[in-house]
Amino acid sequence: MADNTGKDLFGEDIFKLLAQVQEEQNREYRKKKAASGMQEEPVQSASIAGTNASESAGPEAAVDAVNEVLNSMSVEEEVEAIAARAEAESSAKKKSVDDYDKSVYGYPQLDEIKKGIEHGVDVSFYDDAGLSFRQMREIRIGLEMGLDVTYYANKLYKDKQMREIRLGLMDALDVSGYARFIYSTPDMEERRMKLIKEIYEKNPQALDTERYDRDTGIKIIIRDGQMKAYIRLTKALPEDFNANTLDHLLELYNVVKGLKIDDLFEDGEELTVGEEYLVAEGIEGKPGTDGYYEFKVDGLEQSGPVFREDGSIDYRATRRYSSVKAGDTIAIYHPARSGEPGSTVTGISIESSRGDDITKYRVEGIRILEDGVSYIAQKDGLVTLKNDTLSVQKHLELQGDVAYGSGNVSYDGTISINGSVRDNVEIEASGDIMINGFVEGAQLKAGGNIVISKGVNGNEKGVIEAGGNLTCAFLENVNVTAEGDIECGYILNSNVSSKGKIRTEGRRSSICGGTVIAFTGIETGVLGSSAGVKTGIRLGEKLNFSVRLNEVIKKRREVEAGMNKARTAMAEVLKKLGPMQGRQHPVFLKFQDVLDRQQKVYELIKEEQAGIENEMADVSKKYINVDRKVFGHTYMMINGVSKIFETDEPGGRFYEDGGVIQC
Repeated sequence: MADNTGKDLFGEDIFKLLAQVQEEQNREYRKKKAASGMQEEPVQSASIAGTNASESAGPEAAVDAVNEVLNSMSVEEEVEAIAARAEAESSAKKKSVDDYDKSVYGYPQLDEIKKGIEHGVDVSFYDDAGLSFRQMREIRIGLEMGLDVTYYANKLYKDKQMREIRLGLMDALDVSGYARFIYSTPDMEERRMKLIKEIYEKNPQALDTERYDRDTGIKIIIRDGQMKAYIRLTKALPEDFNANTLDHLLELYNVVKGLKIDDLFEDGEELTVGEEYLVAEGIEGKPGTDGYYEFKVDGLEQSGPVFREDGSIDYRATRRYSSVKAGDTIAIYHPARSGEPGSTVTGISIESSRGDDITKYRVEGIRILEDGVSYIAQKDGLVTLKNDTLSVQKHLELQGDVAYGSGNVSYDGTISINGSVRDNVEIEASGDIMINGFVEGAQLKAGGNIVISKGVNGNEKGVIEAGGNLTCAFLENVNVTAEGDIECGYILNSNVSSKGKIRTEGRRSSICGGTVIAFTGIETGVLGSSAGVKTGIRLGEKLNFSVRLNEVIKKRREVEAGMNKARTAMAEVLKKLGPMQGRQHPVFLKFQDVLDRQQKVYELIKEEQAGIENEMADVSKKYINVDRKVFGHTYMMINGVSKIFETDEPGGRFYEDGGVIQC
């Protein structure tokens, strides 16, 4: 068996190490004897004796000798010995920079030692000629700030590595995770910033602080969540202090972003003791931008009427349409972008938000290039944007008026008429109908929107049907239905129905005579007239929600019963044939198919039920808004609840609540 007694984990001979330590103590003892004039006595350590004994008496004797050394002093004696050594070391410290050999130390190194002595710090931590003056400075500043420099007071660290550890200690970070030789400066910085960011995100003000530079007497004050840094002088600055000097000083104390140093020195004025000066300001981050379409054709972004200066409405400006050729670029989509990040004065990155992408348009007759953002026409036609669908439709353009003698018009696409439409003419289009004039007693039917730049007088025989929205200057003596909204200047003696909202605008905004029905809302200036013309206005439907809801619930229960039967049958198959064979059996698979189909029906019924419940919730949000006045002989109904105005009343917002129309 090998004799390993006295070996430590590193493979060193512990007795030899103890002997070296004891010999160093002997030399110190002899120096003190010589200095005091006492007769020097030879000292032989127990450790050496123990080592010799171990060589002659074997490993057991060696262990006994070591124990004798370690146990030779009481606790009190050990404390006294440690205190004595500390006092001796302190008295041995150099008190002046003149004590250092100028042939060994460079001037910058001696300057750092001198500053440390003057500032009362223990320069023995860094008065090593093997350290550069920058390394010395990092250790000196740490000592002056009361930091535990033992984390980095090692010549094996570069000065920039020392700085990263010092900055972490300044912010009370746990630097033990990165204060290691294996980490490069960028690695240390990354880990330090990660730790500091965690604190900043919880409470930015927690990092605000004041730091004092003993060399210049400057206080560096960091406030407002590290977004502003100030300096305050506690004593006059030396004559050679300039912007460059301050720049280096701020960098030492980690004020590195948004510097405003040049502003302090541009006029050559001296800085006043006791005054605060802004020297750095953080950079606010810029928010991201939302996605948007850049249209290469006119008119698609413009919607709604344009008001003239006199308060009237120019419906000709409501919407313009653009013709394109195959291969033309219609639009470019610009995706959402992230904003520009900001920064505190100490370099903490402030993340910027990213904008939101909008819902991409569906396309018809348009090709989206491989870049995913370019929209190109596939054919000649008219560009329209409707219900989030961007399309190129076939376009029929008619010049002049369309009268009875010119014949009716039916077209699978969009029709534009640069004139008026006279009596007894029928115009039908699968797309939009655009008329740059008046409409008389004609019949218009569009799968899309209808835009009439002037107005309609139907002579009590005109009919207009819009699959989308209807926009015109006025409606008189005409029957109108629209799947979307209706917008005009006024409505007179007409029967008008919209599944969306009806709105009249402008100086003559009014609804007088006839019946006007909308589903989501009605807005106008005046209802009825002073002549007592009977006017009916209805919002919503006479909805029997309970009947509809009960019907849906009944269907849902029927489907649930069918699904349960299918599940029961499948369970029986598995019970008789076993799981493995049963799941492959045709009967089981048949019931599985039935169950899948019933599940799809069940989901549709659930959606229908949710829709009814949402309608019930939306009832309270519907209203009729009358800006100015409601005349007598006006009939109003909201969600099946009616009210007759016997006399004139002021306008307001009318809504149904608890079976009564309120205002």
